[in-house]
Amino acid sequence: WCLHYAVAVLYAAFYWALMEAGIVNAGLRDGLIFGIASVCVPWFFFMPVMGNGIMGHKTANPPFACFMALVMHSVFGAALGVGFSAVAG
Repeated sequence: WCLHYAVAVLYAAFYWALMEAGIVNAGLRDGLIFGIASVCVPWFFFMPVMGNGIMGHKTANPPFACFMALVMHSVFGAALGVGFSAVAG
């Protein structure tokens, strides 16, 4: 879990860097897009590293595993965007 939270902090730092570069804005829409894009990391890195295969194809229900990762990353990205918007605004 410590690694998971550390990665979340790195995602936040990356989102902030993208904001500073003018690529994304603080807000729900850009945060949601960021979250959706970030789901590539668990699908193509963390799931295979943990033995679950690319996009969880070795799990009991791969579509559900992918869907849950997409939902969680979407919520996280939206929270990042809204959180940065609250701090910046």
